[in-house]
Amino acid sequence: VDDPFFDYPQVAYCQGDADPIATNIATAGGTFSGPTQVVFLNTSTGLIDLDASTVGGPYAIKYVTTGPCPDSTTFNITINPIENPSFGYGASSYCTNGADPSPSFITEPGGSFSEITGDLNVNGSGTINVSSSTPGTYWVVYTTGGPCPEIDSVQVTINGVDDPFFDYPQVAYCQGDADPIATNI
Repeated sequence: VDDPFFDYPQVAYCQGDADPIATNIATAGGTFSGPTQVVFLNTSTGLIDLDASTVGGPYAIKYVTTGPCPDSTTFNITINPIENPSFGYGASSYCTNGADPSPSFITEPGGSFSEITGDLNVNGSGTINVSSSTPGTYWVVYTTGGPCPEIDSVQVTINGVDDPFFDYPQVAYCQGDADPIATNI
């Protein structure tokens, strides 16, 4: 009896991954098949077109040997969707004395937020603590939390509060004095 053993490098793939090919085929020359949701680029090697296949599973991939004593076996794979990491804030800039903004939309919730330099105080849910952030322009990064993580980033500017300080040379003037001009603006 032919040995129909084969496998794939993984049991789960993302639609955007490189197309997998069957490995460790014990008896070459057989034919691969599967449900209609799985599209093969080559039924002799088991090469699967992930982009053309339907998300779901597990799908039973079958291999049948063609020797004088044929046999068959299956290997299950799952195809996961490409995730959408899109998100955004209500504005592109905020002041350090303003309200802490949270994302106005997240296409696929459940992921995590971060910032590259560490000078922007953003928590894991995307809320920016403007009062404890250093003024500047930053990239907020969102990574989806599913089996096929994707990344998106949005640029945010934190503006420092203007210093309104000024004074006059004196605190009291007479009506006939020279007109005073504000100083230390």
